[in-house]
Amino acid sequence: MRRDKVNQFMNMAGNSSIKFFILLSAVTSVLILELSLSNISDLINIASNWGIYFFILSAAMFIVTQYVTLLVVRYRTSSIRANLPHVKAFHRIVTLVQYILVGILGFTILQIVIFSYYHIFLLLSSSSISWTLAGISMFLLSARFFSWYKSSKSFIILSYAFSSATAGMAMMVSFVFYGILLLDMPLERTAESEVTFETVDLGWETMFQQTYTIFNIMFFVLLWISTALLLRHHSQRLGHAKYWFVISLPLASYLSIFFVIDRIVEASPHDLDLVYVVILGYTLPNVVSGVLFGIPFWSVANSLRQGNVVREYMMIAGFGFVLFFVAGTATVDHAPYPPLGLVSVCFIGLSSYLIFIGLYYSAILVSEDARLRQSIRKSIRNEVGLLDNIGGAELQQQIEKKVIEVIKSQQKNIIADTGIETSMEEDEVKQYLGQVIEELRKNKDK
Repeated sequence: MRRDKVNQFMNMAGNSSIKFFILLSAVTSVLILELSLSNISDLINIASNWGIYFFILSAAMFIVTQYVTLLVVRYRTSSIRANLPHVKAFHRIVTLVQYILVGILGFTILQIVIFSYYHIFLLLSSSSISWTLAGISMFLLSARFFSWYKSSKSFIILSYAFSSATAGMAMMVSFVFYGILLLDMPLERTAESEVTFETVDLGWETMFQQTYTIFNIMFFVLLWISTALLLRHHSQRLGHAKYWFVISLPLASYLSIFFVIDRIVEASPHDLDLVYVVILGYTLPNVVSGVLFGIPFWSVANSLRQGNVVREYMMIAGFGFVLFFVAGTATVDHAPYPPLGLVSVCFIGLSSYLIFIGLYYSAILVSEDARLRQSIRKSIRNEVGLLDNIGGAELQQQIEKKVIEVIKSQQKNIIADTGIETSMEEDEVKQYLGQVIEELRKNKDK
């Protein structure tokens, strides 16, 4: 009965990529506005009715989005969870954590509406939970990649392993750093509470900030290299020039923070409004990077046929990257009233889980498809004695039959190891097999 309801929901709302983009656009727009208001909360008065209404609206969107997203992921990954019990268990943990965050947001709203204050512990607990979930997701992703690298020996897998490990470290540094700052805040925050972005110099603050920056740069660069290699497999569908233009945009946007924005800020007057420095200088490039990081995944996904399993995972990965980079710019250590930025922080854990699901299985599928193609070539070369008479249709059919049997056996092993069905169907195997035979035939004629 529950399965029928999920299928009905997916038929209404989940099968269309356009509806995914509509949901993503709405959520991203609200998060960007929330981040912008949070970052200038010391310059404008957000402790008003409109500020409270907007916080409630943002929280409501988070509740709806996390419910729909988890439902979609559950539907799309049903075959994976059936073969991999630990993935099923982790999905349940993520679902539980998201509902805890919903409860914290709801309690925060009640305190603000009824008592006109909120307790700082609500910020501390929600941000700690979300950052911890993000860190665990990234470390699990890294562990899975390192484990798979032992058998695949793929540079793409290794690169993703290191990038996700550095991301996990950055999440943990953020968890400790912002947690300590919040513990130093007054226990209750009201409309009269002063909002300041200046923190007391505790000696270790600079070290934490520098460590966080280093891990973030390492994560971004390694992630970009990994993604460029991963999606290059499909670049012929987009065209090489278009592919490299699209894939280079997020890197250029992110690096502009260090090579362009920092220099502009250093050359600007000291009284430059924070709205320009933070929103236009630092927040916006991170947001743009997230959106642009999602574009290559969506572009490749749209170039694949409907029903292709890689298409589904790349859509999920692209969705996760946008949310991750947008939400990752949020902090609540300045504790504004109402706590704008908290909703964005609550999205960090969920977005990391989407990356875990989409990116890991996209990378595994691409890696295994490449290994299957190598097996096809190797199997055909083993039949080199038949290639002298390859023009005969009957002999070619014999080779196809033998190779397909080998590939099916390998596909079963892949499903047993990873819980994933490879994206190459029998028709694609036959098509590629024919291309290899034709290639070998032309080489023999030279």
